[in-house]
Amino acid sequence: MTKAAGTSPAHPALDLAIEILADLVAFPSVSLQPNDTIVSYIETRMRDLGMRCVRDAHEDGQRFNLLASAGPQRPGGVLLSGHMDVVPASPDGWTGDPFILRRDDGR
Repeated sequence: MTKAAGTSPAHPALDLAIEILADLVAFPSVSLQPNDTIVSYIETRMRDLGMRCVRDAHEDGQRFNLLASAGPQRPGGVLLSGHMDVVPASPDGWTGDPFILRRDDGR
């Protein structure tokens, strides 16, 4: 994991969340490109938390959706959905590297 600048030892859970976010931002998960490295990272973190994970491969075999579940296997529950891809980052649209998490003005 990478240590994000400006974290505080007084808030270890927040520090861990920021480190994970920095790791995720560092993956160049550009839309329509292979995403196996970020899927592997997320899958490992989820399995470490005791979650069950299943990869669903796109027909090209290079992109995947990740399905994860926790708790008892029974009807009902909550579904969370998200995405891992980003649009291509044009260098002239950024003041820094778009794949490095940073803080600006304390944010």
